[in-house]
Amino acid sequence: MKKIFLLMTILSVSLLTFGQEKERLKEVGLVFSDLDEFGFVYKIGHEKSMWRFNVISLNNSKSDVEREGEMDKEYKNTGFNFSLGKEYYSPLSSKFQFKYGWDVFYGFSKYKEEDVVNNLWASGNKVENKSKYYGVKLVLGVNYPINDHIVLGAEVTPAYSWDKSKGEVNDKKVYENKGHSWGFSNNNARISLAYRF
Repeated sequence: MKKIFLLMTILSVSLLTFGQEKERLKEVGLVFSDLDEFGFVYKIGHEKSMWRFNVISLNNSKSDVEREGEMDKEYKNTGFNFSLGKEYYSPLSSKFQFKYGWDVFYGFSKYKEEDVVNNLWASGNKVENKSKYYGVKLVLGVNYPINDHIVLGAEVTPAYSWDKSKGEVNDKKVYENKGHSWGFSNNNARISLAYRF
């Protein structure tokens, strides 16, 4: 009898605990920054806070230019930018939510310009510029749930960042810059449209 009572107590406590678990929510959507950059966002959490994973830009391009009487050129451009963080929600009204939180971010870009040599006797130039930056952002904004599944959001993200860039000509370093910055500007404003499930 004691074993049955103990088993019933354990089951009751576990059912109560399970019933108090917060409902898991997920969001996937688009993020627009300055209306000339867009990316993807994925969030997971519950109605009070969510983890956020952002990919703001991915690019990879290559172009060849042929000029009459001149050496042909090849251009390559590669880059990406991503962040992860946590956001919290507090109701402002029956529809609007205040959101606040933080992000850590990293970005990289590489530009390469190279002369295309068509014979053994000519030599061409190669110019390469690389830059990377990383830092932390404060997230401040509002969410407007249009319905149970569509969420419109707006936020500003003042940031503190470190950056490093270097340039090479024919594999020889010609400059290297390091620095840091902090600030709040319209470059840090974003709009998001997400599907919640």
